[in-house]
Amino acid sequence: MNRLAASVVAIAIVATPVFAQQAAPKPVFEVARVNPGKGVKTRQMRVEHLGRATVVQVGPAVLTRVHLREVATGTEKLAVTSGAKPEKRDVPVLRLRFTKDGARAMSELSRAAQGQLLAVIIDGQIVAMPQVEQPITGSAWTVSGNFTTETAKALAAKVNASK
Repeated sequence: MNRLAASVVAIAIVATPVFAQQAAPKPVFEVARVNPGKGVKTRQMRVEHLGRATVVQVGPAVLTRVHLREVATGTEKLAVTSGAKPEKRDVPVLRLRFTKDGARAMSELSRAAQGQLLAVIIDGQIVAMPQVEQPITGSAWTVSGNFTTETAKALAAKVNASK
């Protein structure tokens, strides 16, 4: 009987699985600076605009999903052409509503990045790269990008479900 018990113990030790360390999952939502400057660790990301792809340097995430209350969708009348009389159309937008900490982080980021581009990244893809024209001091930020109404709804649903 003792011999049998020893065999079982030996088999159990040999059969113990070894788990490989898995890579950390990509964040579902991020806002980061584009071309943040020297001394900042960056990553290369591909972005498409008007049918052309380019690669940009993106810094570390400054805002993530924990900084958001929710993402909503809508449309806003925005200029889609330039010139003396720019044409305005209703375009799909994402309305990012921040937590108190998120609003503070967005305010600090937008003050430091005035005149520069930010990358709005959802599910590992840049969905918008707005230029910061003035500090964003409220608890919400509306972002337009190269997406349709359906895509905007899917992006919002993905971010909202990730909490």
